[in-house]
Amino acid sequence: MTEKDIKNIKETKDNKELLDIIKKIIKLENQIYKPDRNGMIDALKDAQSVARNEITQDIQQRGGFVYEKSWDSITERELYSMLPQYKQGLINHGIAKIGKGVFEKLLEECFKQNNMR
Repeated sequence: MTEKDIKNIKETKDNKELLDIIKKIIKLENQIYKPDRNGMIDALKDAQSVARNEITQDIQQRGGFVYEKSWDSITERELYSMLPQYKQGLINHGIAKIGKGVFEKLLEECFKQNNMR
């Protein structure tokens, strides 16, 4: 395997991760505007599957609270309050991957494609 092959594999993995991050952000955004309990839990779990540690660190750095109890015991109000925190954590994770300007443009384009802005 050449260095070029390794670079292409890495870029493909990074692109897949970026697309996953954006899909999860869109899912969280949808729940912010049309929340339902199961949808919120599903969106939050999906976000964790991509960047659990990064989301937790981001929330804690901003002085937020990370719930450490089962999904069933979290109230709908608490679930709803977690949506923007997780969304911001994923946005910051994406920015760390490719830079603020590029990630924001990519995210905005995806929101437009999904008729969200």
